[in-house]
Amino acid sequence: MPMYTAMLRSIETREIQIEADDLPGANEQLKTQVPEGFQVQWVRKDG
Repeated sequence: MPMYTAMLRSIETREIQIEADDLPGANEQLKTQVPEGFQVQWVRKDG
């Protein structure tokens, strides 16, 4: 199964990376947990 990393970038350029096996489930969870001022960018990790 593909791996994904969620890259959350704030205006202070902090980054949070989260690997997820279940992308839809992780995305739903992140919607309620992403700190204000962050944006989520999913990056697929093959292999």
